[in-house]
Amino acid sequence: MNIKLVLAALLALSALTAQAQNDNRKTHNIGVGINHHCADSILYSSGNLALFGDVDTLRGAQIGTFSATVRRQMRGVNIAGIVNAVGSDMRGVQIAGVSNLLQSGNGFQVALFNNVAGENYSGIQLSALSNISLGMKRGMQIGGTNICSSYMRGVQTGFYNYADTLNGSQIGLVNVCIRHPRGVQIGVINYSRDTLAHKIGLVNVNPNTRIDIMTYGGTATKANLAIRFRNRSTYNILGVGTHYFGLDKHFSGALFYRIGQYFNITPRFSLSGDLGYYHIESFEENSNNKPERLFSLQARLNADLILGNYTSLFATVGYGDTRYYNHARRYRQRAIFEAGLAWRLSRNRHFYTAVDDGCGVEDNDADATAFAFDDPMRQKKHPWRAALEAFGINVGVQFFDRYVMNEDFAKISWSSIKNNIKTGFVWDNDQFSTNLFAHPYHGGLYFNAARSHGMSFWESVPYSFCGSLMWETTCEIEPPAINDLMATTFGGVCIGEVTNRMSNLVYDDRLRGFPRFMREFIGTLICPIKGLNRILYGDAWRVRSSYYKYHDYESIPVHFAASVG
Repeated sequence: MNIKLVLAALLALSALTAQAQNDNRKTHNIGVGINHHCADSILYSSGNLALFGDVDTLRGAQIGTFSATVRRQMRGVNIAGIVNAVGSDMRGVQIAGVSNLLQSGNGFQVALFNNVAGENYSGIQLSALSNISLGMKRGMQIGGTNICSSYMRGVQTGFYNYADTLNGSQIGLVNVCIRHPRGVQIGVINYSRDTLAHKIGLVNVNPNTRIDIMTYGGTATKANLAIRFRNRSTYNILGVGTHYFGLDKHFSGALFYRIGQYFNITPRFSLSGDLGYYHIESFEENSNNKPERLFSLQARLNADLILGNYTSLFATVGYGDTRYYNHARRYRQRAIFEAGLAWRLSRNRHFYTAVDDGCGVEDNDADATAFAFDDPMRQKKHPWRAALEAFGINVGVQFFDRYVMNEDFAKISWSSIKNNIKTGFVWDNDQFSTNLFAHPYHGGLYFNAARSHGMSFWESVPYSFCGSLMWETTCEIEPPAINDLMATTFGGVCIGEVTNRMSNLVYDDRLRGFPRFMREFIGTLICPIKGLNRILYGDAWRVRSSYYKYHDYESIPVHFAASVG
């Protein structure tokens, strides 16, 4: 659309220039005024009042009922009911009921519809709809639509702005700039091909913006459809939702806008927070049950997990405060819970491997090997992530015991924690399966939280000890047991290392399809924490042609033994 408009302006200017240079096709000036022909037949005018004004040189003012054309040089004012045209050089003002055309000039143009300028134009264009300037050096454009293709300095303001190379600012409902090395874009929607431009608006878009279509349900509006614009660390969401007041036969809906900040925890998992404004309509006038319209201010915390190349799963908790428009009294306030899927319009990109071409694609150089432990990226250690995961294991298991299983021992409080620390360790007499299987298995989860984050065998041992110590002192109302601490730590190290090595025998990142799924499924059964981290980091479905093996049978042979007693 932009290119077509610019081409149309160029064609109009070309036709105007050609007409000005071709006296044989020159139209006649139909009007009266202070006009005279010079020796070379150039029509010189100091003032002209005409139905169709057409002079070569104007020194003064020309008023045309239908058109007013100056072919060579103008110093003054050119006014027409429909079209103004200046073929070359201008100093002054053009005013037209429909359109202004200019090639070269200094001054400004005013039109109810359309302004076109070319060559070395400097000045101001004002129009109710559309401004086109091909190379404005200084000045501004003000109108319903603003277009400048190649280079402009100044300000554009209007319903829609388009510029190619703008040193200045764009202010409008929609701003588009192909190259925008300096300046500010202020508008509802801002687009710039480079990312150096400062953008202030409801939606800011550049070529690196990730656009998602979101479908989800929740307790605020029950069914929702939204579009999310995700930039380097911020995002905007525009959407609609239905049934704000409840799932009944009466339809109600909302329009909303949200702006927030996100943080990438892993390549596939991120946390975010945002603030939103909701406009709510009940579509019931003069109803005693529901107000006609409301507004709501809402805050949310979100977790996003990328599932595949085009999909991601997200869940939300938040709080909403809904009020009346006319007196701002509260209508209701409540917690918000939402969950759904996001569908990305372009393929997800991941930056995990050490040798990367910038698009998440590996470059298989001559030094690449087959074994994952030779991958430089996987030689990095992440102790704080491992600690956070071990802490999360305890929190998750404790919540399950208390709120799902409703176990008495899990109903902890600050006083129970204080009492456990004060009492100190005791020896408990729990059954065999608890003390010598459940506790070691639990310790293996702590251990593999560290192993799957790059920690060595000995570096992972403290995680089993610290995870067990946290559980014994804070996650049960019973006094901490020394035999549980020992079984969880030492048994966890043994089970953890065994399950870690056994899962390495299963994984093969070269495979695809059902064979790959079965290996990932079996590996997760053997070592759940490693399987979980493979999902979070995207290793569960990433296909590799190098660094794909997890066990070297030549350096570490496999032996199997079983005993009972």
